[in-house]
Amino acid sequence: MIGCLFPVLLLLIGGVIGGVLGGTTGEVWGGAVGFLLGLVLFAVLIGVLARARHR
Repeated sequence: MIGCLFPVLLLLIGGVIGGVLGGTTGEVWGGAVGFLLGLVLFAVLIGVLARARHR
């Protein structure tokens, strides 16, 4: 399922963007925020699919 890749992809994207904009510290924060955002998106996707399944 593609939703499983959201946290990992957003971790990498956030780390790269944070590294470009904020150096080493920004890389860590960007990766952490990207990972958390990926987890939230994955949870929302699971919730939407569960509701659609019950209808």
